[in-house]
Amino acid sequence: MSIRQRKPQRALATIVWPLKAKLYRGKFRPFESIKYLDVAALKQAKNVPIEIGTIEAPGVRATLVA
Repeated sequence: MSIRQRKPQRALATIVWPLKAKLYRGKFRPFESIKYLDVAALKQAKNVPIEIGTIEAPGVRATLVA
């Protein structure tokens, strides 16, 4: 049985003002329901929010809306 060790992820960027924050590369996980979207209807609709998936980074998960 082998255990994979992950290297600590290096920050892509650091923001220091107005608050201190570090940016990391996230992992995108699309929702299964995306394959059922009607692209032709979406082209006609204006300003319709659609949840397309989630993005995960160390300790954080957020839903992406397009």
